[in-house]
Amino acid sequence: LAQPQLRASGAVVDVGLEPRPGWTRKAGSLPLGTSAAEARELLKPLAATPVLRLPHARGLLCSIDDAAAFNSLADKLLRIPTWCAKCFQPCSKELAGWLPAEEIRRGGGWDKMSYCMKVDVPPKFDAGGACSLNVQP
Repeated sequence: LAQPQLRASGAVVDVGLEPRPGWTRKAGSLPLGTSAAEARELLKPLAATPVLRLPHARGLLCSIDDAAAFNSLADKLLRIPTWCAKCFQPCSKELAGWLPAEEIRRGGGWDKMSYCMKVDVPPKFDAGGACSLNVQP
């Protein structure tokens, strides 16, 4: 986003995501539980915008044209790099204000004074049409 062309007014558009019940069609807004074709159609007015920024993608797509191609691309992109931190007291105590005990145990690092975040790989897109909006906080 540091490139001069992206600092121009309108170069970055925040796209809102809203629950489908009650959603009204408006520019820069998508309903949750949409299909790839519907999202493409709704975003056509923003086709020349270099960056469309989404708050998240949970529950956004429930139907795509080619699940195998999507899963192949997702396997390459949807990865969270390993992240580790050194705690200045036992991590089970220091991180307790932010993480539940089970998550701290799961991310145990090389000793009790380190923590490595472990994030599960997202599940494959279900080509069978099942849609889990997965938008619980």
